[in-house]
Amino acid sequence: ASAIDQTEVITEPTFFFASTITLHGSTAEVAMLGGDATLHGQYQGDVHFLGRYFDLTPDAQIMGNLVIQGSRHVTLRGMVKGRVEGSWDRLFGNAQSQTGTTSSDAP
Repeated sequence: ASAIDQTEVITEPTFFFASTITLHGSTAEVAMLGGDATLHGQYQGDVHFLGRYFDLTPDAQIMGNLVIQGSRHVTLRGMVKGRVEGSWDRLFGNAQSQTGTTSSDAP
């Protein structure tokens, strides 16, 4: 799909593949492969992203870990309760809102 705008809360572990992905919460683990992803709402499990741009909006909260692979820009305006890990070129966000550790394997 070229674009996914999932307005309902996801209740089962789900994999999304699209050039643009917009989600509005999940009670299960979520994985995304695509160009750009924007997350709103609350996420109970881990969130995995492989793509170009990742945006965690101010109204979003991830209770588990956020795992990023190969992303160019990661913007964390919301809260991540677990760890933020993986590889990215640039990470933007409020470090005070993060309770976990942040690491990047990018050069």
